[in-house]
Amino acid sequence: MAAFPNAEHDDLVDSSVQALIRFRQGGFLRLVTDENDKLEQTYQPKKTKQVNNWLNIIQNKCLPPRCILCDAPGLPPLDLCPGCYRDLPRNQPCCPQCAIGLTDDNQVLCGHCLQHPPGFDQAIVPFRYQEAIPYLVTRLKYHHHYAHARLLALLMLQAISRQASDRPECLLAVPLHPSAIVTVK
Repeated sequence: MAAFPNAEHDDLVDSSVQALIRFRQGGFLRLVTDENDKLEQTYQPKKTKQVNNWLNIIQNKCLPPRCILCDAPGLPPLDLCPGCYRDLPRNQPCCPQCAIGLTDDNQVLCGHCLQHPPGFDQAIVPFRYQEAIPYLVTRLKYHHHYAHARLLALLMLQAISRQASDRPECLLAVPLHPSAIVTVK
């Protein structure tokens, strides 16, 4: 956090937080505590009956999801095809406290967290900032492709549902540096 706003991945933090806040406030996203079903490692749409879901039904029939990355038929509601979803650069294994990548699956915490424990209990970082992730983030942040916000928010929600023991107490929006605000507008 000391390196903010000039850290290596501040675009990913900004875009992910913005996407999560917008979609959670709009009621488009539900957390795992909203429903009792456990999400699988690979995403599979639920077959539950939903009341007042007519808008989503019409949208999926008239405008079926397409993969944002390769334009193949997508998995509703992710807008990613199964191949692109499978190829996303997962951040595994990682330190359960700070989410920095680890080389050993058996390692409990990274060396930094062991020597200098951070002021938070858990960081959830589902993907490495590689391959398709920088593309999705920068297209959202600098080119206003809001479909990417929806996708990133859903992917983050899946990660929170799988990794968080409880619903997060808060989602912290990290503000842009004043010089970055000028370039975004």
